[in-house]
Parts: sequence; C-alpha cells; structure tokens
Amino acid sequence: MYCKNCGNKISEGAKFCKSCGAPAVEPSEKRETEQARRESIRREKAKKKRKILLACLLLLAVCACVVFAYVKPNWIDRKTAKPEDGKPAAAALAKGETGNSFANLANGGELVESGSWIYYSNGQGIYKTADMSEEGTQLCRATVPGNLNAAGEWIYYTAAKGTEHYNVIYRVRMNGSESEMLSEEPCTMLTAAGDKLYYQIVDQNSEGYEGKLFSMNMDGSGVKQVLEDQIRFLGIEKDWIYYTTYQGEQNTLYRVKTDGTEEERLISEFRSCSVPVVKDGWLYYGRAAEDGSWKLCRQKLSADGKREDIVQAAASSSYWEIALNVCDGWVYYVDLGNTKDTEEPQERVCRVKVDGSEPELMSDGGWSCRIFTADQDVMCCFSKNSADELENWQLEWEVME
Repeated sequence: MYCKNCGNKISEGAKFCKSCGAPAVEPSEKRETEQARRESIRREKAKKKRKILLACLLLLAVCACVVFAYVKPNWIDRKTAKPEDGKPAAAALAKGETGNSFANLANGGELVESGSWIYYSNGQGIYKTADMSEEGTQLCRATVPGNLNAAGEWIYYTAAKGTEHYNVIYRVRMNGSESEMLSEEPCTMLTAAGDKLYYQIVDQNSEGYEGKLFSMNMDGSGVKQVLEDQIRFLGIEKDWIYYTTYQGEQNTLYRVKTDGTEEERLISEFRSCSVPVVKDGWLYYGRAAEDGSWKLCRQKLSADGKREDIVQAAASSSYWEIALNVCDGWVYYVDLGNTKDTEEPQERVCRVKVDGSEPELMSDGGWSCRIFTADQDVMCCFSKNSADELENWQLEWEVME
C-alpha cells in the first residue's frame, strides 16, 4: 500500500505514513468501512428475526391443527355432507337405548346425565356440571329449555322459539361450540332412541296435549309420521313407545314398537291418571279411586308383553300431582296435601318403598316441583315464577339427601 500524499510505501496495518505523516486511510473510506460493518450486522439480525418468525408460524399451524381436531367446528354443511366411502352414518345411540330416562322426561326432562357430566336447565339456558351442588358452565342460552336428551356429542332439547309460547327442537354440542334448530314445528315430549328422535307435534286445538307422533334422523332430516291417531306421547323404554288416547273422559294407555308395530292396550280405563313412569319392567302411576282419593300404583310388564295385576304401592287421601320418579327401590312423588286448607298449597316431596312401606317426607318443596335422578342421586327443581313469563322463568335445584 502506498501513501496517497507522498507516494512512499506504507507497511500493512500502519495508520500513518512514516515519510510525511499523512493518514494511511481517508476519513471517507473509514466511514464507508464502518457503514459496511453496520450493514452486515443489520442483515444478520434480520436473518435471525426471519428464522424466529418462521418458527412461530410453524408452531401456530401445529396448534391450529390440534384445536381443529378437538373442537371440530361445523365447517361442513350437514345437509350436503355424505358418509365416507358410502358407509351409513353410525347411530348416536345403541338399539333400545334412549337419550334420557323415561321418568326424567316424564317430569319435563330439565336434567340428563351423560358420562360423568350432568346437563340441566335453569329456565334460561342449558348448563353442564359434575356436581349439582355447584354452579355449572353455560353451554347455550335458551328460553324454557326441557326434554334434554344426550346422544353422541349432542344435547337435544326443546325450547321456546323467540317469544312464542310453544317449543321447537334444538341441539347443542356437549362442549357448547355449536348449536342449531332442527325443527320449527310446535312440539313436546322429545325422546332420542336408537338413531331417531321421536316427538309429538301438538294439536293447538286439543285440550289434552294430544297430537301426532313423528320421528326424524338425528340431524333433523327424514321426518316421518309414526302413528296415524291423535295421541298423548308419554315416552320410550326399550323399543316400546307408551302413549294414551282420549275418548270422552276415558283415558286408555297403550304401547307400540318404535317402528309402529305390535300395538297393545295396557289399561283400558286409565282415567284421571298422572303421567306414568316405566322403570325396570314396572309401570308406576297415580290414579283416582272411586272415592276420589289418589292411589300410587305399579303394574308389572311381563316379558311377553301381557300385563299382570295392578299392585298398590301407596295410597293417599290428598291430591296427588303428576311428578314421580323411581330410584334405588324408592318411589319419589309430589303431594300437595289438602288443597282445602290453603289457596296455594305447598308441593311436598315424599317417597315410599316400591312395596308401599316406609313412607317419608323428604322436602317441603316449592311451586311446580319435578323430580329427577342421575346415577343414584335424586334432585328436585322448583319454578321461581310462572312459565307464562318466558323471559323471566327461572328454576331452582335441590339435591335430596
């Protein structure tokens, strides 16, 4: 390298010329060298940032795949989607299995158990909990929801459509990620059985809650009328549909297979009766005696479908309401006491052994009481106000000891 001032040779690394003392490098060249160094550092930092950004994007993509696989959002139109390889879709419930117990649905179906979870209504929504003594997590908002059925990954239920005073059919995923309306027809007494939903379309002109019985697939398709007659649908137990028909003041109890075959008359004069409950091969119900008192009775349903003699399990001289349930050898029921003593009698929750022994008062109850079971636990719900006030209707729950 040579000095730019005097032309003499300068040794490598020297900062000044030994001959004339001039700087070995011009200040402008120093600046260029420093700028090049800084540009190199900047490029290295930018390269590292790009690597970090790509790693973050890859991690986000993996997380999105995991969430998609777990939550399974409804990005596929259920009306156009087809089973893979032409195979039929699997039934949500096994043959002979129902989405809730006969007795729970007979009481209004505001509670259903599935696995380790209990799903219930508080009057303005559906909630999920593992312990009814604790407040649950809300799955969805709904007005006066009832008839809860658990099938597959869904809770099927009925609820008021907007401010209308009639119920339609909905479903919500058990994790609350998705909900939809399945039918807009006014209906009641919804039961999931096998791969079908059974429900009654209410005749608005009927005074006895009668109507036509229909079925549909679990996704709301394939609507089909099951029975031709006007009936009052009661429930399903092991492929048998139980219902009553009215002729004048006479109420007759029937049952028929879910495919509409093998219709059988069980009781020809089922007058002034509560909603019956089927449990472990027995039919439990309340009926009026000749003297006007109410009897809590049960009837054995034998294997060949023929009924045996009615067995009186308990008797009461008081007015006996429709709510009853059976759990662990006990019949739980609601008794209003003597309605002449007060204008607004308190509904009391009582129980008695299935053989009629050991009658016992369980709770003073409340207004519009209904009784439910989950595993071996017994719970009651009471209405805090009138169901006529749809937007304000609330339920209070109590676990029986």
